[in-house]
Amino acid sequence: MDPGKSGDFRLSIQHSSGAGRTVTIAEFDLGVINYEVKSAKCHELSLVAPPHDRISFNFRCEQEAQGWATVLMSSLGEAQRVAPLGYGPQDPLDGHDTQETSALQRTEETCRELTSAIEAGDVQSASDFAATLARQQAALRIQPSVRDYEDSDISLAVVVEDSSSSCCVTMKVFPHMTTAALKQQVRL
Repeated sequence: MDPGKSGDFRLSIQHSSGAGRTVTIAEFDLGVINYEVKSAKCHELSLVAPPHDRISFNFRCEQEAQGWATVLMSSLGEAQRVAPLGYGPQDPLDGHDTQETSALQRTEETCRELTSAIEAGDVQSASDFAATLARQQAALRIQPSVRDYEDSDISLAVVVEDSSSSCCVTMKVFPHMTTAALKQQVRL
């Protein structure tokens, strides 16, 4: 927020060089942007008014992405909260865009609550949040977190038999393996 312009919230994307110089790449009024979490490490910023430009952010890790989203979403919420009060030169959004932004924020909050319920093992709450998202026809992509299964393996017993013989093989597999990878490992 620019201290000289009360209620004027802006996002400035900058590049810092090793020599200590900072160059502004883009600057946006927070009142006219949408922010969408596409995946755990990919987020997208778009303008709600023409030219509807989009910027995709690909983060190195989920924690960095989540931190960025938390800061930006709270800033967007604050910018939208003060926008109707008439502070500063705001481009008012029409009712449809405001409703879309509000619906998007509710959907994102429900997604966060669903994630928390799943992580906590709360089946009833997770079911309720999933049902809410289904009613909203929200497109979801469920992707297990790598940290949940990095160090774990499963012993899988495979029995192969025909009319004259049988063989039992025990393999070490990982929870994140695909069916195709399992089939390939069995063939070896």
